Amino acid sequence: MSTYPRGPFRKYDPEAKEGSKPPHTAGAYRFAKKETGKIFYEGESGDLARRMSQHISTGKLDPAVHDFLHKAADPRSTSATRREVEAAHIVKHWPAGNKRGGGGGRSAKGGSGRRPS
Repeated sequence: MSTYPRGPFRKYDPEAKEGSKPPHTAGAYRFAKKETGKIFYEGESGDLARRMSQHISTGKLDPAVHDFLHKAADPRSTSATRREVEAAHIVKHWPAGNKRGGGGGRSAKGGSGRRPS
């Protein structure tokens, strides 16, 4: 099992009728500068659509300046594995908007979602 499927992140297009809106599922997201395409911020969330709305309402994401890119996680993945991947991506790209090394967010409610054996 891989935490994320292969392939590029999907770009959110507010003008599109359907297909580009982030889902209400766990996954990874990035803000990229529209002019340069350089990654400005990298994150992980249990609900991509909610997290995008939070970033817009707080002013961290400006849709005029940044593209919101997202990728849904495998439903069998745990919040711990998603945070590990997030930390690795932050170390790889060193986005200017990330203040920490990543992976330090709150754990998902209810743990991993897996039942004990």
